[in-house]
Order: sequence, then structure tokens, then C-alpha cells
Amino acid sequence: PIWGDQDRLIQVMSNFISNAVKFSPKGGRVKVKISEIQGRYRVAVIDKGPGIPTEFRGRIFERFTQADSSDTRQKGGTGLGLSISKAIIEKHDGNIGFDSEPGQGSSFYFDIDELVFLPGTAPSTGLIGTISRRVRKEGELPKILHIEDESDLCEVLRTLVRGDFEYRCASTLSEARQLLSCQAYDLVILDPGLPDGNGLDLLPSLNSQGTDGVPSIVYSSDSWESEKISDASAIFLKSRTTNAQLIAAIRRLTAPAY
Repeated sequence: PIWGDQDRLIQVMSNFISNAVKFSPKGGRVKVKISEIQGRYRVAVIDKGPGIPTEFRGRIFERFTQADSSDTRQKGGTGLGLSISKAIIEKHDGNIGFDSEPGQGSSFYFDIDELVFLPGTAPSTGLIGTISRRVRKEGELPKILHIEDESDLCEVLRTLVRGDFEYRCASTLSEARQLLSCQAYDLVILDPGLPDGNGLDLLPSLNSQGTDGVPSIVYSSDSWESEKISDASAIFLKSRTTNAQLIAAIRRLTAPAY
């Protein structure tokens, strides 16, 4: 099991398999192989075609790039498939690559995280129990889940934290519950007003009062008063808070405990 966009991942597989078949010799065989590598799955499509020329390998995932334009024209293709596949896999926080030997064939693959359900969660029902804070290894970037249905706000925060934090956005309460059920985070930033419910309903599960709880920021333009957050030890920031103040709060809440 993995967490991803089924249609887009099928698009990647279709591209890999189509290319493998296209460049395989007549009567050849294409293999699809899945293996587990340190908590990730590697999905590989392997052919026995002509392989990738050495001088072409550094450009293979660029747009409109074709190893042999005359051969590719004969077989068809736009030169966009691998570039699009790379973008899709990177949006899934995965990586894409290939192994190839001239005259021996190629193996195109992508690696993507295994879906691990946290203790106390029930993703099939959309309900989650108490969520614990992520145990961060030395050198790992803090993970932030931003629960917000305004895409512009998500892009602003994504830009602000880029390079210093791993950022993911959920646009609905349902999506947030699914993400929390399969991934641990260092901080949750939430908006009370979501299309399918109240973001504050997540606060008891985050259990931010406990020593192992996930810190949270209620970040909204609505006229919510901090007292309305009851006994949950989330902090309250209005969206007119300056970017510097928001980042300062994020850094304080995600700082490692000693």
C-alpha cells in the first residue's frame, strides 16, 4: 500500500511500459518488478532493448528529449512522457531513475514511500485516535501538515518554508485525517473552516497537551478567539500575522526537545 494519486501513478506506469514495449526486440519480454528498499517501494519496468546511449543519459528526463530522433519518429512519441513522469513522482515525494547497459536493455523505476498506519488509527472509517509527534532523526527536516482549502495560502506557506521544512497541504478534513493516519508530523497548521467540517475537531487527536503530542497552530482569517480552542494547547494566529511571526512560531514549535 502507498499514498498517492492512482490515476497519475498509472500514467507513469503506462509510460514506462509503453516505452519498454516500443523499444523491445520482436518477441522480447518486458518485466514489471516491485521490491522493498528501506521503507520504500521500488517499481521497475525492465526491457531487453538497445539500452540508453551513454551520452544521452544526463538528459533523458528533460522535455522533448529523444535518444534517437530517427528511431523515435519511426516508433512514435512526443519526448514528453519521461519528463511528465518525473514531475508526477517528485510530487509524490518520490524519486525516479533508470539503469541501462547499451545492447543489454534498460530498467526504469520509481521509489515511493510505503504507507504505514500509525497505532490507534482507523483510516477505513476516517476516524483517528491520539496522534503522537514524529521522532525526528538527526539531520531530518521537520514535517509540516497544513490543513487549508485556500490554495493561494498553501502556496505562500510552501514557498516560505521551502528548503527548511517538508511541507504537505490537505484541503479537506477527510484528506487531513487520511494523511494523519499514515504519516507522523512535527507540526499541524489548521484552518477551522473547511469544506467538510471544522478543523478544530482534529485538536483532541493531536493531543498537543501531552508530552508526545503534535504541536498545532490554528491559522485563520475568521474571528476565532483563542479561548474557543478550549483546553487544547494549540496556538492561535490570524492570517494577517506577518510572515516573519508565522515562521518564528513554526520554528519554535518544531525545535528539537533536549
